[in-house]
Amino acid sequence: PGMVEELHHILQATMAQEAHQAQSWLEDANRQHAQELWWREQQSGVWRRYLAEETDVTVESLQSAEAFAQDAQDGPLLMAVEHLLSKLAKVEDFWHAAEESCSVAAWKCAAAACRSSQQ
Repeated sequence: PGMVEELHHILQATMAQEAHQAQSWLEDANRQHAQELWWREQQSGVWRRYLAEETDVTVESLQSAEAFAQDAQDGPLLMAVEHLLSKLAKVEDFWHAAEESCSVAAWKCAAAACRSSQQ
């Protein structure tokens, strides 16, 4: 009987220690998850401010923002990126059309498109 009680006590102590370790691990995981969410929120804010300015925006930066938005599952940011990518594609279309036609009117359209996009 004394040995069974001692084993029972050891088993309870081991289970309590394992439960404490599991709780500590969960708290660490929750803290890490909260930090990741905070970082993503901060990074989303940085991207939104950069894109809102619409100046000196490059295709490469838009692609980086797009990759981040997809990874972070940030729908509003992704929509803003796609909007700017669409604007840049239209400007590029005007530019290519002007290069091919060499007409003054085509170059005026390309210049107007470039001014309107500010990128």
